[in-house]
Formats: sequence, structure tokens, C-alpha cells
Amino acid sequence: MIRGIVIDMGGFAPLDEQREAVGEAGEVVVLAPASDGAWVDAVTALIDAAAPGDAIAVAALHVLGPSARGILTALDRARALGVDVISAADEIDTREDAAPLTTAGLFLGAADRAAEARARRSIALAASRPEGISPPRALYVPERYLGAVGEHGTDAGAGAATP
Repeated sequence: MIRGIVIDMGGFAPLDEQREAVGEAGEVVVLAPASDGAWVDAVTALIDAAAPGDAIAVAALHVLGPSARGILTALDRARALGVDVISAADEIDTREDAAPLTTAGLFLGAADRAAEARARRSIALAASRPEGISPPRALYVPERYLGAVGEHGTDAGAGAATP
């Protein structure tokens, strides 16, 4: 089964054009998200509802999310669940070539590792400063990275970390 997703929101192509682009879909779902969070949740729910071997069709990849991370996350989730993605404007059909789904996972992993490296660097820099002075960004480091401080030797005292 192919389910089409169209977005009823300013900045997107008119609904008729989007519907035409996903014309191969047996069912078309119209999303009118009130926020970026609602948008991501709705797309995620549609991907989750699809069975392995099913496909979702969109007029263009930007229908899948409000940001590059949102789009990549949707593509990676589809890959993990065995759901194909068809994008008319981007000429992508993962029923024929799964490379876009594999690539999405690689980019997401790389972005996560880069964020973790930045967080660890901020923590190490904060730990190496005298009198406990920390850079402002260290205050906003996600808690999941905080346990990694010791394994980089930053608890060895001032100067252990290099900025």
C-alpha cells in the first residue's frame, strides 16, 4: 500500500499540486500541523502505522519535516521499519534504490557524533578552568553526555583538557 502525505500550510505547494504529485498513492493524508512538534509527530505516526513493504509518497522531501534533522529522522525511521519513501520532486523511490534511506542514517549518526564531540569539548573546557568557571554552553549540555567527562581525563585537574 502507498500512502500519500500532503501538507496544508503556507509555504507549501497548493494541495491540488501535492495530491497530483502523490497520485500513485491509494490513500492521501492531509496534515495541517500547528507547530513543528505536531508536524514531526504526525509524520512519525504515519510512518509507524505503515507495514513493512508499504510506502509513503510525498511531493517533495521537505514534507517529511521542518528541518534537515526532521527529514533525515523520518527517512531513517522509514528505513528501520522497512517502509519505502517516494518523493516526486526529488525523483526518489526507495522501492527501486534504497541508497537515500541508508544515507539518511549515516548523516544522522554523523550529526549525533559531532554534537557529542562538541558537548564533551565544552565539558572538558569547563572542567579545566580554575575556580570552577565554566563557559555558558557547558550549562546546556544534554545530560546523556555528562557521564563521559571522566573517560577523557578531565577529572585529572586543571589543564587536562585542551580547548
